[in-house]
Amino acid sequence: MDDGSSYEGRGTEPPADPSHLTRREVAVAGEAAGLPLGEHRRRLRRHRKSPLVRFLTHKVTVSIIIVLILVLGSGVTALAVYTRDTGVFMPGLSVAGINVGNMTQAAGQARVNQKIAGIRSRAVKFEVEGKTLKSTLGDLGLTLTVDKALTEAYQVGRQGNLIEKAEQKKAASQGMSFNMNTAWDKKKLSEALTKMFAPFDVAPHDASFTITPQNTMKITPDSAGKAVDITALAKQVQKLDTSLPSNTLKVSFTKEPPKLTAATLAKEKITGLLGSYTSYFDSSQVGRTKNVGLAAAAINGTVVAPGAVFSFNKTVGECTAAKGYVNAYIIVNGQFVEGRGGGVCQVSSTLYNAVLYSDLHVTQRTNHDLVISYMPLGQDATVAWPGPDVQFENDSGGYVLIRTKMGTNSLTINFYGQAQPGRKVLIQDYPTPVPPPVQTVKDPSLPAGQKQVKQQGVQGYKVTTTRTVVQNGKTVSTENLPSSYYAPTPTIIAVGPDK
Repeated sequence: MDDGSSYEGRGTEPPADPSHLTRREVAVAGEAAGLPLGEHRRRLRRHRKSPLVRFLTHKVTVSIIIVLILVLGSGVTALAVYTRDTGVFMPGLSVAGINVGNMTQAAGQARVNQKIAGIRSRAVKFEVEGKTLKSTLGDLGLTLTVDKALTEAYQVGRQGNLIEKAEQKKAASQGMSFNMNTAWDKKKLSEALTKMFAPFDVAPHDASFTITPQNTMKITPDSAGKAVDITALAKQVQKLDTSLPSNTLKVSFTKEPPKLTAATLAKEKITGLLGSYTSYFDSSQVGRTKNVGLAAAAINGTVVAPGAVFSFNKTVGECTAAKGYVNAYIIVNGQFVEGRGGGVCQVSSTLYNAVLYSDLHVTQRTNHDLVISYMPLGQDATVAWPGPDVQFENDSGGYVLIRTKMGTNSLTINFYGQAQPGRKVLIQDYPTPVPPPVQTVKDPSLPAGQKQVKQQGVQGYKVTTTRTVVQNGKTVSTENLPSSYYAPTPTIIAVGPDK
């Protein structure tokens, strides 16, 4: 579209130099272009400029470009200067509440560490039973770490391009904070509190039986204990305001009741001695004596409830080196050999006899293969792991307390319960000898027809045992106890070759 702003599209070119045209020539040219005379002259002046005007216009344009370049260059230089790395924290930065702006990393670290040390040294006071115990946040396990915060703070103004660095520096100048990490070492806290308050703890004491010289029972009363609830106190410590110069906590105790009260013992109705038995051993056999003492200690103090079954093996457990048992002679397949726990059978046999004299029901018992010297025939009881075992049922109607006592060369086991004055238990054994068999073996080293005893035989026994209960001089009951068989040891005779 032609808007009349130029001569283009009209098929008429403007004169080369309108300043030299006559008025008549201008009018003719304007008429040819279809324009009024004034408008035609204005357009000719604008379209055709003098060389001077054109020169000045070009010079101004170049000058503007140069100025812009200089301005931009100065701006970049200024930006580079503004964001240059001076090796210090940017102004306005704070770490853990410490203004580290314009500080070196080392100086900032030192100032922050100084504050951390101050926080860790802040007092924590505990008021307990009229006393004040003192500690510090650090000793109680408060840990403060700022390495990450310091690293992040130092990176402000040092990341990205110049513009991004400048933006970071400007943001820092308006205030920027980095916090330290606060945590509690719970193990250290618990250990510190436990050590601090252990002297204030009072352990509960169970009620117990005291045996008088007359073998009657006296109940020693129980007493409750008290202790600081370390777990609850530790939670209180962790909630303390660590910004305060000092904190104070009031410490309370929790009551710790005894496991066994005098009232409970009174209900057990253990009034006196039910039965007792003492066996003897050779104390020069050190290993065997040690094993006897360990097993006796394992059953000492056992309380058997009414109707309950006592198991020697479950109570004593396996005789292991970890428990202190050593090697001593035991019977294996009819032979005396060394084995761990030798001598424990003397404890089980002594217990078995205490059961018999207490008139309790035997549920499991096995005699030894061979006759043993420390028990009457028919009254021994062997044990091994996991069996055989010695077991009895408490059919006395009340609780039974087992007490053991080691002498220099003796072991006594007492059973206490509902004593019945005037009661007496009699044990009677009825052994039947079993002669040793004779075994003949050929011995070519002997003269023809000659005989020589290589092993002298030992007779065995078949034993029946009875128990009779007498009350105030009258027989109440008689029963057969488990029978026993002790194999004889054969006589071995060596015979020379036939003639």
